[in-house]
Amino acid sequence: MAPRTVYANLQDGLQPFSLFDQSLADMGNLGIIPCTAVGTNAIALTAITSVFAPTLLIPPQPLQVFSFVAPANSTAPITIKVDGNAFLNLYRMDGITQASTGDIVANVLYHIGYNAALNSSVGGFQILAPVSNEINPMISGATISNSTITTSTYNGNIWTAGTGTLTIATGKTLKADNSLEFAGTDGTVQTFPSTSGTVLTSVSSAGGDLTGTYPSPTIAANAVTNAKFRQGVAMSVVGVTGNATANVADIAGTANQALVVNSAGTALTFGAVNLASASAVTGNLSVNNLNSGTGATSSTFWRGDGTWSATPGSAMVLLNTLTPSGVATASDTTSLTATFASYEIILENLIPATAATTLNLQVHSGGSFQATSYITETQANTAGAASFAQPTTFIQLGNSQNNTGPGISGTVKVFAPSGTASAKQWTALCGGQSSTPAAVSVITSGYWNNTAAVDGFQLLFSAGNITSGTIKIYGIT
Repeated sequence: MAPRTVYANLQDGLQPFSLFDQSLADMGNLGIIPCTAVGTNAIALTAITSVFAPTLLIPPQPLQVFSFVAPANSTAPITIKVDGNAFLNLYRMDGITQASTGDIVANVLYHIGYNAALNSSVGGFQILAPVSNEINPMISGATISNSTITTSTYNGNIWTAGTGTLTIATGKTLKADNSLEFAGTDGTVQTFPSTSGTVLTSVSSAGGDLTGTYPSPTIAANAVTNAKFRQGVAMSVVGVTGNATANVADIAGTANQALVVNSAGTALTFGAVNLASASAVTGNLSVNNLNSGTGATSSTFWRGDGTWSATPGSAMVLLNTLTPSGVATASDTTSLTATFASYEIILENLIPATAATTLNLQVHSGGSFQATSYITETQANTAGAASFAQPTTFIQLGNSQNNTGPGISGTVKVFAPSGTASAKQWTALCGGQSSTPAAVSVITSGYWNNTAAVDGFQLLFSAGNITSGTIKIYGIT
């Protein structure tokens, strides 16, 4: 910034002293402007006007320099403002990294400059001094030449001269608890297991213990015999060359349980596994091990010739079992799906709590059990007599004239319950007992007169609870 008054161009004669004041102020603005400072991480600077009244623009003039004594140690990213200006980021001397925790130290005198190019041209302040702020903690006993530091101690660690390269990936930590030396072939990569463990060292004499978890140790020809694996340690032996033979001992506490042999490059062979021993064999064989699982479904089986084949004929798959006891209804709203074409319900000795009652069925659709719109044809035979019933609030399955036993037993079938093209047909053949006593058989055909999908059912007597019995629901392939 050039002085606003060029004295050589002034006319002869008296000139106002304000021109000198103005020139001195301009020189002050070109120098370092002392300020007071308040704040820890958001630091507000105020120019000390008792020295001179600087010209502070908004934003400050480019490259204008300010000094202040830090009031406190910084504990977070730092911003600074001067007088009426807005808070702007404070950057380290590199002009890239925003100053943060520990970069400002209490009672230290700092010089900062305004740089309009910082923060993607938003502008900011940059630390100019002290230089020690960029090397904190200080490096002691060092010889520094350009960007090279030799024979120095940094944070207690001694760094000696060398020509190697140390690279640590972002966010990773390298820690050594003991003195180590790495040696090997240049360019090789060693991959450690995914879990913690002890690195395996080489064993060159008979009777040595292989105790580590490092993968794929190589055992040289005739070098190791009777090698022991520690109990409970998962270990595999690969790369056995020549005619090496090793007894694998201490597996689950039993010595010489398996023999590992490799001769002239042939495949490893293992001792027999006792399939009758619960401790020797665990888990189930996955279907993925049989033709890679291709063709394995709930309706196929693995044949002796090594292929998956469809189950011959129809098969009944048990889906659910109900055992009502002293309840008004027995229901199932999970078994009837699109998985099977038809379903069969087996009734075993359903005994009513109230005599002279009928056993009835209602469908579940649209989230509720339906109590209207049934069309049913029921034929009951008792000692040769026949009667017919056509209820509309349920499908009648059977009747029992007493409440002792054997109750009602039989089969109920429904076809394509999840379909929506037509009403779902239910058929039943059930037996009961009259009060004589005499056998009662009931043949039923009925449906809920609606094409909506049916996903369940409930059974109930026309009066009273269900004392006991068993209901089994099967899917038919």
